[in-house]
Amino acid sequence: MEKLFGNAEEIDILQPSGSSIKVAKAISGEDFNESLILFWFDLNGRIVANKNLAKFMTAIDGFMYRRTNGAMVLVSSNLNNSDELQKVLKGETEFVQVLLPVLSNYLP
Repeated sequence: MEKLFGNAEEIDILQPSGSSIKVAKAISGEDFNESLILFWFDLNGRIVANKNLAKFMTAIDGFMYRRTNGAMVLVSSNLNNSDELQKVLKGETEFVQVLLPVLSNYLP
């Protein structure tokens, strides 16, 4: 899992409302077995892409509100070759745009 965080960079995803959110993007695997991964933490309805910020916010929530609700959401697709990176990224981004409003009904 640490490879995932070490290799990650933050990207913006535009929401239908016009606002954008930051999610982490990483490529995991080797040679012909690579995956493009978009992931983020949902902490009481707040979306955070940075692992250290997520830990800090969880600690603050525990101290202030005596609860540490949260989830790590991960969207992954296989990459057959590096040439299809942009195509797969576009597909995953569109999926995340549809997924986020639905997830808010299921996560605290």
